[in-house]
Amino acid sequence: MQFDGKVVLVTGAQQGIGRAMALEFAAAGADVAINWLDDDAAAQRVADEVRACGRRAILVKADVAQIEQVQTMVSATEEGLGPIDVLINNAGVFPRVPFLEMTEQDWDQVLDVNLKGSCFCAQYVAKAMVLAGRQGSIINIASGAALRGSPRGVHYVASKGGILSLTRAMALELAPYRIRINAIAPGLTDTTALWQQRDRTDRDGTLDPARPHGATGRDRTAAMFLASENAAFVTGQTPYVNGAPISREVRWAADFERIGARLPLARVAKSDDIAEAYLYSLWTGFSHRRDHRCRRQSATGTVDLIAGAHDHLPLAWPIFPLGHIRGSG
Repeated sequence: MQFDGKVVLVTGAQQGIGRAMALEFAAAGADVAINWLDDDAAAQRVADEVRACGRRAILVKADVAQIEQVQTMVSATEEGLGPIDVLINNAGVFPRVPFLEMTEQDWDQVLDVNLKGSCFCAQYVAKAMVLAGRQGSIINIASGAALRGSPRGVHYVASKGGILSLTRAMALELAPYRIRINAIAPGLTDTTALWQQRDRTDRDGTLDPARPHGATGRDRTAAMFLASENAAFVTGQTPYVNGAPISREVRWAADFERIGARLPLARVAKSDDIAEAYLYSLWTGFSHRRDHRCRRQSATGTVDLIAGAHDHLPLAWPIFPLGHIRGSG
């Protein structure tokens, strides 16, 4: 099997994406350390499912926001299963709060778990890999929200944006040790954390019932690839596993007039009073002219888009803004 004899540590594995990844790696032959925090019964069920695959499993309780507990978690995994080959940095929190009401405590809670926790879980696992002279793979769980933004989620978006930068920087530092660092940016996924927020966010359109939500299996498939030898030359990358979602508020504008060789894509968000355009510049491998101009009719008027071109950008890096946006009635 693909991961026969490998040891995989999955943080936040008691449910959702973490559970799905733990079971997928076990089915592929890996022994799994299941990190959990607040649901012993759920974690035990995941461990039983891993063992049903004929693989070893241990439970490691730890709050990834606490550095001492992270160090203990890594040591316990190696003592119980052996040297870690793969880390899935999945543990995270997904609270919602309006920006104008957000407190320092709200901010610290999210950044401590999502960003600081991912950083030091990766650091302690990487130290163990380097000390043992072993190559390995670390996969961070980011979010598509890091690029598109998210109402009531300034702290969450900041933490996931940090994951993207953290991934690229760690990949550069750890490449000499043959430790690969990648991330996965899921779209909306059917998890407990998501549906706990649904009643509170439906009214502002954040969770549109008509909008597709991904199954956790989509993310675990990407993780399996990134952790495998098939991705031996892949590091510092972030695939977006989101099914190209479309909501009531956001429609991809696919029919913009093309000017020159390439034109940055755009999407238009409609409201009662204005049409706001958010421009995305996608690297195409070609040079662009500096002032691409296009017009699109909206429900409230015409939006003029003037997009300054940017060369030498990696695939799918968004630029906000690329020039200026003007609405006319």
